[in-house]
Amino acid sequence: MYQKYLKLAAGIIRIQSIGILVFALVTLVGALTTQDIDSWTTLVTELIIYLFFVIAMWLIARGLMRGNNRAFGPYVLTQFFIIIIAWPLVTEGQIATRIVGAIAGLSTLAALYVIFSKTFREEFFEI
Repeated sequence: MYQKYLKLAAGIIRIQSIGILVFALVTLVGALTTQDIDSWTTLVTELIIYLFFVIAMWLIARGLMRGNNRAFGPYVLTQFFIIIIAWPLVTEGQIATRIVGAIAGLSTLAALYVIFSKTFREEFFEI
């Protein structure tokens, strides 16, 4: 029964990771095309952090699919990191940035709803 919830939770985090990867690529392309780069070191560091984050998210999804209880904590922590990323985007002035932030925020709410649902917890943790 809980395989459905595991697949849903893993699917959400995989989609979020793809979104972060696309966001990182847009950041890189935007910085290169506008030549509005204050510091190359900052840009490269930001992109590396996003890349590590994407890899970690795929590993969390893999852990969920295997039914590993230790994937629960990192999954929840990842959702809070996505909220931290999404909030400044929602409060930006540009409509496209606001839409991206809203999508990230809504996906986080969906992910937290799935992982904290009673059915998921009962089956996953065998309460």
